[in-house]
Amino acid sequence: MIENKKEKYWNKYAYGYDEGVDYVVGKALNKTIIEKLSSEHLGEVVEYGCGSGYFTKAIASNAKHIIATDISDEMLEMAKVKLSELNNVTIEKADCENSSIPSEKCDCVFMANLIHDGFVKSPISVLRCIPRNFTYS
Repeated sequence: MIENKKEKYWNKYAYGYDEGVDYVVGKALNKTIIEKLSSEHLGEVVEYGCGSGYFTKAIASNAKHIIATDISDEMLEMAKVKLSELNNVTIEKADCENSSIPSEKCDCVFMANLIHDGFVKSPISVLRCIPRNFTYS
C-alpha cells in the first residue's frame, strides 16, 4: 500500500532511476563521486535515499556495514536485486525526515540528490537526523 505522495512519486521512477541520475547530475560527476566513495574507508554507514542502490555498491566496497534506506518500496526492490550479492548491506524502508535509526548505529551518513526543493518538506529536519559524533569531509 502506498503510504504517501512522496512514496508514490518515487515509485514511478524506480525502473529508470539510474539513467535519470546520470542525466540530471551527469555521468562524469557521478563517476567522480563513485571513485571517491570507493576510496573512502568507512565504518557503519546509513544511506538515506539510496534509490536503486546507485551509490551504495561503491560505498559497500570499503564500509563495514551499510543500512541503505529509501521511502519507495519500488526503489528498495530495485536495490535488493542490484545489491543482493553484498553481505554488508541491509536494505530498510525509512523516511529521512523521520528516521528511527539511532545515531549510535553509524559512523557516517551519506545522502545524494536528496535535500533540495520539492523532495523533502524540511531539509533541516533531515540534517538533524545526522549524528553529531563524527566529522564531515
